[in-house]
Amino acid sequence: MSATGGRALASPLANHIEGLLSAKRAMGYSYEFEEYELRRFDELCRLRGLAYATIDRELAMAWAEPRPSESEGYRCQRVSFVRQLALYMVGQGIDCYVPRGFSTGRRRVPYVPTRAEVEDLIAAAEAWAPRNPSLAWMAHEYPMAFRLMWCCGLRLGEVAHMRREDAELDVGVLTVRHSKGDKDRLVYVADDLAGACRSYWRAMVEALGLEPEWLFPGKFGRGHVCKTTFDAKFRQFWEETPAAARTDRRPTPHCLRHAFVVERINSWAREGADVDAMMPYLSKYLGHAGPRETFYYYHQAMDAISIVRELDSVCSRVVPGVVDDV
Repeated sequence: MSATGGRALASPLANHIEGLLSAKRAMGYSYEFEEYELRRFDELCRLRGLAYATIDRELAMAWAEPRPSESEGYRCQRVSFVRQLALYMVGQGIDCYVPRGFSTGRRRVPYVPTRAEVEDLIAAAEAWAPRNPSLAWMAHEYPMAFRLMWCCGLRLGEVAHMRREDAELDVGVLTVRHSKGDKDRLVYVADDLAGACRSYWRAMVEALGLEPEWLFPGKFGRGHVCKTTFDAKFRQFWEETPAAARTDRRPTPHCLRHAFVVERINSWAREGADVDAMMPYLSKYLGHAGPRETFYYYHQAMDAISIVRELDSVCSRVVPGVVDDV
């Protein structure tokens, strides 16, 4: 039985999957979402009657088959997890087919929600209540988590894996550990948001009757809410917003991070601040390798175009019209 509470692995690859998970976690990676998909791969192996501990091309291609309504990026991601497993097994001296590194060909431009759309999303989250009354306290978690992502630019995994000891709510400082690139960083929280976090935590402790280990504890206070659950709830709440009926493009939780960057840079631009001088600070705050990565977030957004046009009287000669992605 895994630490995340999943069913026992049942295929001939079970020991190798557990070995890969242990090796990755020993290096500081949570490997939670990866475990979720590798367990599904283990189930596929069991259903196909895999007799030996190996991965052949036929099995890899069966795993790589697109799922209904699955994005190409998600498919490539889960294939990469099996690729890691195959490489691990090859390193153990086992002959395996190693799936190639799939590529989506081009990056899909993300949907960056406006401030009003994010507020509608959070309102939908606040209106939600679990069907099981004994889990009513979980209604506090989703709006708080999405607020942190939007107001601090946190990644979904950073929110899901935040331990209570790393959230200094009295002073408004979050310590993000082992994030992308296995980097740690401090994230400073505005006073009003820190106050909301403190109120949230008091409500959680009162409801559970204990101090959970995680800032966003899972069912019955054990473990933490996993990324896939946050993702599913985000989609559910988005469908309840007016924006969902206006566009067939759907944001993801990560789009809240994009929205934070757009909101921050737009505020600086309106205030007349030197955006170029401020970008290195924003880049460090987000855990980016450099300002160029942060600017990529910004130039994807329609809001960025409106601010440029508002502030630059000659932009019509240098910023081309935006063509909808068809």
